[in-house]
Amino acid sequence: MSQNDFDIADQGINTMVPDVTAALKALASCSSGATEPATTYAYMLWYDTTNDVLKQRNGADSGWIEMMKLSGGLLVPAVGVVYDTTPQLGGPLDTNSQPIDWSKGADVASAAELLVLRDGNQFDVTGTTTIASIENTADAWPVGSFIKLQFDATVTMTHSASLSLIGAADITFDAGEWATFQKTASGTWRMSDGQYANATQAEAEGGTQNTRPMTSLRTAQAIAKLAPAAVPELVGEYSGVSGASTIEVTDDLSIYWAVIVYFEDFLTNATTNYYLDLSNDGGLNWLSSGFKSGAFGNSNVSSINTGTFRMNDIARGSFDFGQATIEDFGTSRKGRIIGNMRGAASFSGYSPAGVHNALRFRLSASTFADSLGKITVMGIKL
Repeated sequence: MSQNDFDIADQGINTMVPDVTAALKALASCSSGATEPATTYAYMLWYDTTNDVLKQRNGADSGWIEMMKLSGGLLVPAVGVVYDTTPQLGGPLDTNSQPIDWSKGADVASAAELLVLRDGNQFDVTGTTTIASIENTADAWPVGSFIKLQFDATVTMTHSASLSLIGAADITFDAGEWATFQKTASGTWRMSDGQYANATQAEAEGGTQNTRPMTSLRTAQAIAKLAPAAVPELVGEYSGVSGASTIEVTDDLSIYWAVIVYFEDFLTNATTNYYLDLSNDGGLNWLSSGFKSGAFGNSNVSSINTGTFRMNDIARGSFDFGQATIEDFGTSRKGRIIGNMRGAASFSGYSPAGVHNALRFRLSASTFADSLGKITVMGIKL
């Protein structure tokens, strides 16, 4: 390794030969040295042994252009790889079936503003302080950058316009879980994927966990546990008219998901069955021929009996409107029936098409007597 001023002075042969020899050695070694040559010329070469870079003097002889990095016997372009802090491609990058590896940066302490240094792409996050933003103050990462965070302890990240999380909600990460983020604008990061725990059944049913996603099963369990019970409301009380055999309820029942019909003060009759007829048009037409009760409410009742108001539909077979109970009090009976009015699955599986909006309570082989025969209708909304 040698350097020379390449200025051969007018001198005798004995001193000129060593001077020329030194100049040739400097040329042969590209003026290699730890520091730049003292005398420079436009376009001359210098191998910078400190940085392992071959450099060439620019045409104005005012600075050096880094050309090659001589490392391990290989010529590696220095520009755009190590020494150019903003390398640019002239076209799409072809990796030649080789991976592009991410590097791990220094650990980052959790804080309201997570300050991630630009010394890698993957970082361990230490501590348990809630994170509300990523490097908003420094804003050093260029838009489009990706980073991966692995959490060493339980940490909550807060969703916001500048820290967009999956599900648009806060997320709690446990130790060992991770998330990937992309910078989409100045001071704005968006979570692209991650691995984090869903809410447990206990957390879902507790109703207070707001930082863990819930599966459809957990959502159903939370609804079943926390949803208020449906409370029946009074639709009306209706009494039978002496000599008549029906009580019609034409109030709009379609607003209810289900109805409960309580009946009382009906005379005991060995041949009388109770019928419940439905209507789709407010009582103008009753579906009495297609829907009716089975043998229920006759003299087979002892003290207490339970059964089903059976509706026999020729087109669809038999469907249960709902379970009924009836009690015998010697000269009169009372009971209740509950069922669905909206053509969806009821308590006993009845699901005819359409929404029923009226009902009629009917006796098969007798009529109402004075002061006897009364029904109370309760509706249940969801």
